[in-house]
Amino acid sequence: MDSQPREPHDYRRAIAALDAKGAAGACPICKNNSWAPPGELGNLVVGLQLLTPGPDHVALGDEQGHSGGIVCYALVCDRCGYVRLHDADTLESGEKP
Repeated sequence: MDSQPREPHDYRRAIAALDAKGAAGACPICKNNSWAPPGELGNLVVGLQLLTPGPDHVALGDEQGHSGGIVCYALVCDRCGYVRLHDADTLESGEKP
């Protein structure tokens, strides 16, 4: 996971990154094309913790005890509530799709 701090409310930067990567578009559920950051704070940045399945449980991180996760931009369809997640490191890389 990238250790660079991210501005959690930078909606325009996230949308510009999505557009640059060709990842903008309508909701796959209701076909609406209006997206908003989730929650009352409008925080685009979310962290997803990686899990390791065990025989009787699910553990955080890997079998060696390393925690891991990814940072994502989250957007919510303002009609049906569908949530889409995009890996922030991929979006912010300078590489083309």
